[in-house]
Amino acid sequence: MRVPRGRIVLFTASLFLALSGLPFGAMGADLHPPATRAEAIKEKFASVEVSDPYRWLEDQKAPETRTWIDEQNKYSESFLRTLPGRDALKKRVAELLKVDTTGTPTEKGGLYFFTRRLADQDLSILYVRKGVNGKDEVLLDPHPLSPDHTVSITLMDVIGDGSLIAYGTRQGGEDEVTVKFLDVATKKELSDVLPRARYQGIAVKNDRSGVYFSRQEKEGPRVYYHAFGADASKDEKLFGDGYGPEKGLGVGISDDNHYLLMQVSHGSAALKTEIYVRDLVAAGPVVPIVNDVEARFSPDIAGDTLYLETNWQAPNGRVLAVDLKNPARDPVERGRAGGEDLDPGRLHGWREALRPLPRQRPPAHPHLRPAGETAGRDHASFDRNRERAARRLGQERGVLHLRLLRDAPDHLSLRHREGDAGSLGEGERSDRERSF
Repeated sequence: MRVPRGRIVLFTASLFLALSGLPFGAMGADLHPPATRAEAIKEKFASVEVSDPYRWLEDQKAPETRTWIDEQNKYSESFLRTLPGRDALKKRVAELLKVDTTGTPTEKGGLYFFTRRLADQDLSILYVRKGVNGKDEVLLDPHPLSPDHTVSITLMDVIGDGSLIAYGTRQGGEDEVTVKFLDVATKKELSDVLPRARYQGIAVKNDRSGVYFSRQEKEGPRVYYHAFGADASKDEKLFGDGYGPEKGLGVGISDDNHYLLMQVSHGSAALKTEIYVRDLVAAGPVVPIVNDVEARFSPDIAGDTLYLETNWQAPNGRVLAVDLKNPARDPVERGRAGGEDLDPGRLHGWREALRPLPRQRPPAHPHLRPAGETAGRDHASFDRNRERAARRLGQERGVLHLRLLRDAPDHLSLRHREGDAGSLGEGERSDRERSF
């Protein structure tokens, strides 16, 4: 059952009043929240019907939405403005929030790109540094973009030599961004602009000739290619037809720009993902790598090998390696296994590159470790385990990393090209260092 937004505000205000010991009558406020218009909008996803009566509120700039926001704020303030301690609370929260913050750097071509926001600044500024010990230079400062500092920027891609970046400008907290391209040396923007939309991936070619991107459209996500200097209305659609708006579609490009990589997610918390690759050098077709298995696959490419971190027949995860020169799974074995119970270790073109090592208990704190040989054996076993993992990772040319967590040392993680919250910061397989 949906709870009208006005009732949520009233409940929150009531809770504050109850905790503060103030009666409603002391506030002099109207107990009836502003009415919220509901529409009879229903959509069907697979076999599930979803009601969305407040979809009209998604249009943040619509006059009706702005009026609704003003009325809700006025109503909330009628309860909250006289609560005791608000000024002190506001002051303390501001003190805690106003701290210097620096984002994780991305290194390309010896250049380090990172964001920084000082305690007295509203927005993060994009900096570039030449070399680890170089001088920080402001590359993009979003503060002049809007008088009320509501327009922010986000770094979306950097080409291999670091000479060109793609960045997005965002109004307020909306999901949509406008994508622009900046020459790092001259700090001048290209004339090409990708219009305001929801983008799920931006991949600029190293030769600066164009950009691949995934854009959410009314029908669903689609992958396009835009040649720099060309008419954007003539951008080539490469992939995505048939996928609805409930799907996610990411796009990336290999370090050497040989392969285009696409990942389809079935929902935001996808239990199933599909992987597709296109050979850009041979101008070949889009080739499905896996699209018929109920499992998650996270891809990365090194040379002509596609690595897939997956939970397929591996609850703790494993990494499969696919030869992109011959990526097909053997149809005979596939039919024999019923399409699901496949063992890539036995299949043509597929092999298991890495599986989590058997669980080893990490050594306890040295002051808490029990005396005797048992603790020593546990410690030595854990160290051997890590050394063996490092050797196996090295054999895979550094494209993988194994996270040995104290509470779950057998968890396996393959870092995405764009980075992910659980990885050791930004970086590529060829990097000689890691930022975190």
